Amino acid sequence: MKIIKVILITLFCFFTVSAEPIDFKEVVSSKNVDFIKFPYQIAFDGERLSEIYKKFIIDEAVVSINHEMVKRTMKANQIDFSKLHKDTILQLYISVDLLDYNKFTVYQHQLNKTEQISQNSMNRIKEKLEQNTFRSSVFYMASYGKFSQANPSYADVSFLQNSPVSLGLSSAYYPKDSSYNISGSLYYSYLTTAEIDNYTSDEVKVDPEIGGNIYFSYRLQSPAISLYAGFDFEKFNTFNLENLQKNDLVTFDTNEVLYLTVGASRSIEVLGHRIFTKLSYSQSLSSQRSISLANAENTQSFTGSKILLYLFKNVGNNFFAHSLIKYHWMSGPSDITTLRVGLGFGYIL
Repeated sequence: MKIIKVILITLFCFFTVSAEPIDFKEVVSSKNVDFIKFPYQIAFDGERLSEIYKKFIIDEAVVSINHEMVKRTMKANQIDFSKLHKDTILQLYISVDLLDYNKFTVYQHQLNKTEQISQNSMNRIKEKLEQNTFRSSVFYMASYGKFSQANPSYADVSFLQNSPVSLGLSSAYYPKDSSYNISGSLYYSYLTTAEIDNYTSDEVKVDPEIGGNIYFSYRLQSPAISLYAGFDFEKFNTFNLENLQKNDLVTFDTNEVLYLTVGASRSIEVLGHRIFTKLSYSQSLSSQRSISLANAENTQSFTGSKILLYLFKNVGNNFFAHSLIKYHWMSGPSDITTLRVGLGFGYIL
């Protein structure tokens, strides 16, 4: 367990690794981007700008009205974009980082020679798209949760597990000309004091929770979905129910759990908005418990599972909003269930 933990921490530091890593290639371009400009003829009355962009950018890209390429397009064409008419010619700007090279190449052949982008420029665009890419983000999240822990022989406790501040880093590496990537994240979550139901009216201090993960992800072409697998690590506290029952003392045990995680991610469209989603399942591989009661009768460690749903929405200018729902169920010296719902924002570096 110690060797594995050292390896994970080393990897996290290497990647400068949110509670969930973002697939940056799907959802956002980098800060310093290049653009291509070319003429586009409206195909039918009422065609939307979002529909036009889908013809040229990667399928899972998230583009809002605040994206720089959209701003440039709207500024270059002084027309009403809510009422586009067939055969109108637009000067369309597209970020190279979001461009689907194959889609654009097909369209390039349909243009007149005078309108085509030069072969040298096309080669530079292709070279840029095939370069190795490393991207990172920072995030904030607040969460609300319910924690329950029970052992019929000792006690049954529950409390609200609120975290007004969770901070984290997330990074991803995209090897050149490849369908896979490596991503990782690290987070720190401050927990408020808690009042234990049925035992004391005094509030008790709960230590912060820390965690991280590292995943290997592979993108399928059809359907447009990414599958990933890897490891999660969490360090969190649980009540020592034996001490609570025998000595009427509230003490905490420290738990370190390593999970094997599998999941899938993809972008979906909801009411005209593109949202990046992730769903994962984790099963504990190994676990350690530092016991706060000397000569405790029960020295088991916790084992179990968790599921997580993560949602991400680009809101422009490299900012994003995100949320998660996470549910644990574990057994060992007692049975534990936790449900946490979080909401926050972040920034793509």
